[in-house]
Amino acid sequence: MTRRCYTYIVYFPSLESIANEDIPFKCHDMYNAGCIKIDGEYLLLITIEKLNGRPAIYRARSEDGLFFEIEREPFIAPATDVAFKEYEEMGVLDARITALNDEFYIVYLAMGDLDELIDRTYNG
Repeated sequence: MTRRCYTYIVYFPSLESIANEDIPFKCHDMYNAGCIKIDGEYLLLITIEKLNGRPAIYRARSEDGLFFEIEREPFIAPATDVAFKEYEEMGVLDARITALNDEFYIVYLAMGDLDELIDRTYNG
């Protein structure tokens, strides 16, 4: 007996959650959001590339998962601390968030003079 499994992915262009007009500042591009639902609220950690070409990670929040409000200041920006600056000076991007044992862990990609690497983990 052969079992068949079907997966359907449906794209609804009219339901795009975030458009350039939703960002409270001018930017070059946005992409790669990590997502989690915390206490009934949806949280996206979205990479936004500002006009200077440097990406940073911003928080976008939504009660319904469809309409998001994006914070004006980055949640994770390239480090200015000497210990990390050379790893992150070209930007931080592609954050992922997960809950584990009542704590939240975030990992992200860092770009700098020493090439790309997965950088610090935020816990909180």
